[in-house]
Amino acid sequence: MSSNLNWNAIPTKKTVETTKQVLQEIEKQLEETLKSVANLRQQIAEYKAWIAPIRKVSEEALSITFVNCARDYWQSPLILGAVCRRWRRILLKTPGAWAFLEENIQEDCNFHYQLLNLWISRCGGIKLRLVGLLSSAPEFIDAVCRHPRNLQSLSLYDNPKQLKRSFPELEELHIDESESHTTKPEANETMKKPGDKKEYISLLSFKRFPKLLSLHLHLPCNATMQAIAQRSLFPPLQTLHIHTSGAHWLQIIDLCANTLITLVIEKKLDKFCTVLKQEPQNLIELPRLQRLAYLGRRSGMRKSDFILPSFQTPVLQSYKEVAPEGTSPMHKDLSSVTCLDISHDLPMLSPAVTSLKIANLQSVLHFRLRAPHTILVLNVLQDLEESPETCPYLSLMECFFRDLPSKAALAEAKAKSLMQSRVNRCGRLVKVRYFSLNDYYLEAPTVKNYHDVMWIILRLL
Repeated sequence: MSSNLNWNAIPTKKTVETTKQVLQEIEKQLEETLKSVANLRQQIAEYKAWIAPIRKVSEEALSITFVNCARDYWQSPLILGAVCRRWRRILLKTPGAWAFLEENIQEDCNFHYQLLNLWISRCGGIKLRLVGLLSSAPEFIDAVCRHPRNLQSLSLYDNPKQLKRSFPELEELHIDESESHTTKPEANETMKKPGDKKEYISLLSFKRFPKLLSLHLHLPCNATMQAIAQRSLFPPLQTLHIHTSGAHWLQIIDLCANTLITLVIEKKLDKFCTVLKQEPQNLIELPRLQRLAYLGRRSGMRKSDFILPSFQTPVLQSYKEVAPEGTSPMHKDLSSVTCLDISHDLPMLSPAVTSLKIANLQSVLHFRLRAPHTILVLNVLQDLEESPETCPYLSLMECFFRDLPSKAALAEAKAKSLMQSRVNRCGRLVKVRYFSLNDYYLEAPTVKNYHDVMWIILRLL
């Protein structure tokens, strides 16, 4: 038709109607052509997807990739599962991709407890370390405790009633309670003894906690402590961290004395001493204890104002103490200790502690000394110089001076002189390192193997 049109002429009415019909036919052809193009493009995309390299990746490789993605971003299964049905099917068969909850679930996370229940059910037989749960909502903790065979470590915050459950795989338990929390655990079970006498079973009964090795008590109420401190079926703990007051914490130590390897007692010293003075000072033997720590904060108290329990520790290798000022550690038997960390809670304006008793430290190879006053460092070095029999195997000395640069330089020169004199006396080479004010707050390296590494840290802050 276009060949018969006179483009310079004015179209007649008949020509307009004919042209409209032609336009409709052309638009229809265009629509069909566009559909054909879309179909062709879809076919091209399908063929490309079919021969894409990702389809050649095995399910095992994808499963490993999904686990690594979940390690970086714990909610990645929700994204990866939406890619395709194959990926979702592989995700549901990859328990490791669902097992990264321990360090990521927080109280402010919009994570419904019903979703948490489903999420943990997809972890298969993987053991979870859920010690970072900050939410104390009962339904939230209940959703976690419905999967006891998946729990290796658990923190119960304001939910002591959950201790009535059985946790066959639990190895580490943290019990935390706020001051305003008033819920008390149910009464302990009892067992009959000869003569129709009844004995209460511990709330942490070995039958319900057969693998429990580590217990952390952070300010639980007195009723919870009393329910735990029962001899019958008490679990053989290897690690005990007590941050509490009351009348039962020393009894708990005694119940697991034969199996304890690590013991940490943490408390403000004003309340701490009140409890201790009410307790009988019987000697408690800890035959397997290797690591012992007293962590107390100064609150207007002096070390002489309170008495620590008497522990017999024949194989003790690591001892840490945070306490008020004093000249010697509170735990006296340090003959076998190879890692000693003493932190005296002294402000800079307080009177200086000028001496430290180190004569009974015979197993020391490495000596790290941090002090708030230079005079203490020099006095300790003076003792080492005058008594070569003290720390006879010393091979590394590290000194931290907390003073103005001018005073630190003089102290460093004096320290070098004292250590050189010791070397000349005993004939054993000692490496000496000095740290300036800028290096003072560097943390000490972590000692992981207390059997192979002999390390002493005297950190008097």
